[in-house]
Amino acid sequence: MRALPAISLAAALPVLLAAAVMATGCDDDPSAGPRPSTSTPTSSTAAAQRRVTTTVAPAPTPTTTAPPPAAAPTPPSTAEVRQAAPEPEPDCSEGGTAEAEALQHSFDEGHQPWRGDPEWVARVGAACLFGVPADSVEPVGENRYLATDATTGAHAVVDVAQPLGSGTVWLVTDVAPA
Repeated sequence: MRALPAISLAAALPVLLAAAVMATGCDDDPSAGPRPSTSTPTSSTAAAQRRVTTTVAPAPTPTTTAPPPAAAPTPPSTAEVRQAAPEPEPDCSEGGTAEAEALQHSFDEGHQPWRGDPEWVARVGAACLFGVPADSVEPVGENRYLATDATTGAHAVVDVAQPLGSGTVWLVTDVAPA
């Protein structure tokens, strides 16, 4: 086994003192700034400090400007709403007897009074193709109406019926492009 060399306290003392001075000179908080020196600089240290200069370049100035504020969005026009209407369903007819009975009950209670007028039912039924109710309708046969969308000029033929009999609500039975 090898023996470790003995180190004298006199030889280790300067190293320990230097380590202690450096440890007390360090600070974990960089915002605290430099610690004041307790010793006066020697003439060679002072001369070295005078020769060292630090140049800090100024921060570059931005060359771009902020974009102008965005304009407030404008609401879509009626024509845009009509153009964005969903594709029509292939079957635009309203339900069967069960739906007719429910609508009749609602109509008898004073709801949806337009269900008593076949022209109004045809006008609303045209929304299946136009996306909105027709602007006008004109009769073109028994329980058949030609609906017109004045904005687009589109036409549709709307068939209506009273499945529960005379004096009851009207329902759409078919809508087709004209």
